[in-house]
Amino acid sequence: MRLIAKKVALAIALALVVACGASEDDAAPYTEVWIPMPDGVRLAADIYLPNGVADSDGFPVLLEYLPYRKDESRSRNYSLYSYFMDAGYAVARVDIRGTGNSEGRVIPYEYSDIELDDGEVVFDWLSKQPWCNGNIGMHGVSYSAINSVWVAATIKPPALKAIFVRAGHDARYTDDIHFPGGAMLMVDNSWAIGMVKDNAMPGAPDFPLHSKASMDRWDTPPWLMRFLRHQRYGPYWERASLAPHYERLEVPTFLAGGYLDIYQNFVPRIMRYSPAISRGVLGPWHHGVVPGPQMNWGAMQVRWFDRWLKGIDNGIDREPRASFFM
Repeated sequence: MRLIAKKVALAIALALVVACGASEDDAAPYTEVWIPMPDGVRLAADIYLPNGVADSDGFPVLLEYLPYRKDESRSRNYSLYSYFMDAGYAVARVDIRGTGNSEGRVIPYEYSDIELDDGEVVFDWLSKQPWCNGNIGMHGVSYSAINSVWVAATIKPPALKAIFVRAGHDARYTDDIHFPGGAMLMVDNSWAIGMVKDNAMPGAPDFPLHSKASMDRWDTPPWLMRFLRHQRYGPYWERASLAPHYERLEVPTFLAGGYLDIYQNFVPRIMRYSPAISRGVLGPWHHGVVPGPQMNWGAMQVRWFDRWLKGIDNGIDREPRASFFM
């Protein structure tokens, strides 16, 4: 009966993915590769390369490293990454251990030491590829914004030259999705429930329900249970929070947040307390940068990374530190 229940639950999860319109852009110029970890686990990565690789000494690489199942979001990825490719950047999208198409057991909680240790290997692997010139930037929204700050502040990979983050945080307990302002939110939150489904689901496109990896995922306690067992501020929440030790963040950092979103306080606080060269922008956006005014985020990211990954003196580091849209 237990096995039947697992199969039914996983089948429902797969049906939800289909119902939500997950798709793959077969024309996207990506290559799926496997990045080996020291314990034998392989992380799945999509690599997007600009044209002219054969005539180049390598490109700077922009990395997104998160558990949000790269295969099911390739259509979204291509529209975003193509802008960077046209600007002369390679892009890497990596599924965190045990999520999406990556092997291994699901990490026990967000921003875990396992995730950091694997991330250090990912940086080392990327920096040594013939299509990489050794300079890497991290970027992303929400999860990939938060772990960009955390990677930059803790493992400090030598290849990491700058980050560009939107809708992140510096204090996990009060400024993340779980207990914003100290009040419980995640038990009635689509993200927390959605991660139960996503982390239990096997990899695309075959979704092998009968595989050992699938059973291992199903047998891993959901992140939600850990949140519920730590309802008060303490060491669990202090880890993966930049505050109060802002001095750990030293790489050039661009920060963006929205007035309509809970992920906004990190912008002025990091700009005030971190020694990193920083720029910030705040506007009337929610988590998905709507309703507007709409920004050309791709252009802003390219300018920021051109300065720190390509060494182009485009003046962005001499412009006003903060911009506010009212």
